Amino acid sequence: MNGKDENGKWIIVSNRLPFKIQGNGDQKLTASSGGLVTALSGVSIAQPLKWIGAFPADNAPLTWEKLADTSQKERYIPVFLDPEKYHQYYNGICNDILWPLFHYESRHYERASSQSAHKKWRSYEDVNESFAEKILSIAGDSDLIWIHDYHLFLLPGLLRKGNPKLRLGFFLHIPFPSSEVFRQLPMREEILRSLIEADLIGFHDYSYLRHFGASLYSVLGINSSSLAIDRKERKTQLGVFPVSIDSDKFSISAKSEEVRGLMRVFRQSSDYDYLILGVDRLDYTKGIKLKLLGFQEFLRRYPELQKRVRLLQVAVPSRTKSPEYVQLKSEIDELVGKINAEYGTINHVPVQYLFSSVSFHELLALYRMASVLMVTSKRDGLNLVSLEHVAASDPEDPGVLLLSEFAGCTSLLQNAIRINPWNFQEMADKLHFALHIPRQKRKDMHRPMLRFLLSYTASDWANCFMKKLAGCKPAQRTPDKVRLIDTGKEIENLMKQIGTKETSLLIDANLLLGNHQEDSARALKSNSIWNLLTVLGLRGRKIVLIGARSAEFYESALPQHDFSLAAENGALFYSGGKWQELVHSNEKTWYGPALNIMEDFASRTPGSSVESREFSLCWSFESSPRDFGDYQARKLMVELEDALASLPVKVSSGPFKLDVSSIEADREHFINWYKSTYHGNSNALKGTASIVYIGCDPEAQVVYKTFDKEDISIGVGNSMTNSSYRLANGRELARFLQVLKAHQPENLASEHAA
Repeated sequence: MNGKDENGKWIIVSNRLPFKIQGNGDQKLTASSGGLVTALSGVSIAQPLKWIGAFPADNAPLTWEKLADTSQKERYIPVFLDPEKYHQYYNGICNDILWPLFHYESRHYERASSQSAHKKWRSYEDVNESFAEKILSIAGDSDLIWIHDYHLFLLPGLLRKGNPKLRLGFFLHIPFPSSEVFRQLPMREEILRSLIEADLIGFHDYSYLRHFGASLYSVLGINSSSLAIDRKERKTQLGVFPVSIDSDKFSISAKSEEVRGLMRVFRQSSDYDYLILGVDRLDYTKGIKLKLLGFQEFLRRYPELQKRVRLLQVAVPSRTKSPEYVQLKSEIDELVGKINAEYGTINHVPVQYLFSSVSFHELLALYRMASVLMVTSKRDGLNLVSLEHVAASDPEDPGVLLLSEFAGCTSLLQNAIRINPWNFQEMADKLHFALHIPRQKRKDMHRPMLRFLLSYTASDWANCFMKKLAGCKPAQRTPDKVRLIDTGKEIENLMKQIGTKETSLLIDANLLLGNHQEDSARALKSNSIWNLLTVLGLRGRKIVLIGARSAEFYESALPQHDFSLAAENGALFYSGGKWQELVHSNEKTWYGPALNIMEDFASRTPGSSVESREFSLCWSFESSPRDFGDYQARKLMVELEDALASLPVKVSSGPFKLDVSSIEADREHFINWYKSTYHGNSNALKGTASIVYIGCDPEAQVVYKTFDKEDISIGVGNSMTNSSYRLANGRELARFLQVLKAHQPENLASEHAA
């Protein structure tokens, strides 16, 4: 099959196959019910799908042959591993080094540099090589490989080396830490060099993507945007793809008679007015001890509620043989006993602690009964429990979600009440506030979160990532040479595509105005590009000038114009005599802190300055000493990344500048909005472009790669390597617009006049 499969197939790769072995004598192989299984079960694809994962049990080949039926053997492909080597890889590296470091558990950092860690790392390398050998033995050139999680960091590099034509996707299910933390890992270079061999890397949250980019720069010196890593030999796309759940299953099942019956039984034995629920895997990252301490503070501060509330903490057993987890359980047991001894009575126990899992329907009943769900994760890749609670809650009487600001799902659940799990006083006060929110307010808070989850399911997540990866060209490389527009060869074909009035012309404002405001308007009077655009606009052509500067800058530089304008990379859009805001996230959460940091750097970096705009900030060091300015820019990038983690912003760098902007202040976002608004129902003939984008700066380089094949991108300058076509300089652009003017359809002018 290798190299000959024309249609290609999907190969899903995870640490383990999604099965559990049950029983001792007469063993059975039962399917697991993890989030990845749920997501893939709802995916509709034409290609065959294979799943590869470890099967590390003793006598694994014999066990697999005995247990697996024919259908399982066709779809699921085991990687048989030596149990001791798997233990060193899984427990020694994945669980004892990578997991704690990526979750900011500082007390574990020294393990990574220990002598035993180097031996365990060799096992990690060996296991990744075993996976690579198995995949390469069945993969064809046109196959798509989707690799999951930190257990297989080295796999993209190994597969790329084995077969450069494979399309490789990698998704990280845990947080990617700040570069200051990641850089402490001795294996940091090996991990990053492998990951960037993938065609697509996905994360749950934008902050993780930002941390990854900062680590890439600080460790390997490789720059990246929020969308891609561009290198001469390869392009790696980056994306944010937050996992979801089977929302319909939770919402519908929660209304079942079985759940209602369980709720009646639970309420019969209740001796409280308010149920506070915690559902967590027993892991130090989940902050169960912090939750108990916060609840203890709540009982102390609000004695009138001591006998009216109960915290039910479900702690699902995890790694029960690990000494560290045994110690954690002991500490939690002791703390629960202490709280109950201090605040309990013969008729009331304030904390009910279950060290066990609960059935699906029992969990749904608890979700619907809970007045508050408390999630106090110290660090969490996403936290699906929060999503499950929202989906299962009664829309007519929903509970309130108290959500740690360090959980990845905070960006999805905007109406949750955020808490800092280390601030016990704040946690107690916000819990008191949550218990007294009126029903209508709770319904208003719950409704948009439920609507989002019902429209974005686990299968939508999987489909989104798989569609993106399928769109990556095999062995995608940055083009070495873009077609230079030659009026004798290329122009006739281009005119056919852009000659209709349905085609909009989007042009980088810097081609007209440059980066400086002084004398911009006066210079336009003799600007041939401006004059040609004016004629094209008068003849009915839709023209939009798009740039990074503020709306005030463009209004001052263009006191009289008939064009549409997109300021701050599309955050603000001017058309029909008025400005429209396209940013919906709250910039107030980040603007002040970012401005303070950037102004501090400006005061300590000679020749640098900060330009404040409505939805973005720009720190420029063009006039600074070159080396010192670059050094300060790197430091500023790291400081901003750490300070603005989990906020709706992006931090990006360009030539002699560093920008912080609202997440929607983005050219790709703007162009997608513009196309859906002005070209969503276009009657343009098939084969014509709806957008012609002419750019000259680094922002354009990213946008070019997001275009549909019918659209046209034209770069101006020798460095514009990602566009469909290239013009050598501004003079050539003026010549191109002159030809476009001559080819303008005759009916445009008459229709415009009419």
